[in-house]
Amino acid sequence: MAVDLQTTGFFFNGRLPSCSYSDEDFTDEKNTKLLFARGYLICKDLDVKINRHFSRRVLGHGFYLYTHSLCRVEYGSCNGVNVTVIGLAVFATRSSKNENIAQTLSEIFAHNGEESFLDTLDCLGGSYVVVLESKDKMELYPDAVTLRGVYYAPKEKVVSSNLNLANRIVKNGDSLLTSYVKNAGYILRTSYVSDATDIDGIFRLIPNFKLSLDDFSTQRFYPRKSRKIRDFESKLGGGGNFYKSKRSSSTHFALNSKI
Repeated sequence: MAVDLQTTGFFFNGRLPSCSYSDEDFTDEKNTKLLFARGYLICKDLDVKINRHFSRRVLGHGFYLYTHSLCRVEYGSCNGVNVTVIGLAVFATRSSKNENIAQTLSEIFAHNGEESFLDTLDCLGGSYVVVLESKDKMELYPDAVTLRGVYYAPKEKVVSSNLNLANRIVKNGDSLLTSYVKNAGYILRTSYVSDATDIDGIFRLIPNFKLSLDDFSTQRFYPRKSRKIRDFESKLGGGGNFYKSKRSSSTHFALNSKI
């Protein structure tokens, strides 16, 4: 029996909409070079076998960074602040053709502090993740809409661009919800923002949240200022009395208080 659980979105093979199975996940022998192409893996394992096109680099705080040969990576360091930019990042506010953005970010954090660093991130466009390491913390920041995937497993301390790549280390099965949906024969049709995936113990970082690599907690970093909540009258620009009078007229105009 198929049950439509609501919707504006449809996805394939009964997989949850919050999961991303990349078209880059080629596993046949002819395409081994493209296995997790442009992908990355961050973990504490010293020797991870992915394919021969991945290389390893010490990242800091006990972590290693594994990147595919097709993945663009920049490194920057200034006064004990280390920044790694994985993927393509460009400044929207100025020409950055020959600029090492990782180096720029490390210098801004070291000289001007965290707020200036975050203000600079607001000017970045592209598909990337930024890893910041200072003496007291290590954090990962995604691009504005997490075009560059961020899947993380808190228990195993793993971060990856691809769900299946992360599961190379975690080696877990389906989540409880995924198992229930499959066993019950349901078709789940919906669209929502969630950090859930269909692999047990692996989560997806949602936009505007950063990930601490120290304790694998997440925290919203944008917007950083509290929203100003205006009352109903001010939102209508002084027209509240007009709308109130129309509610009792015969024009069939109505305000839904739940909107």
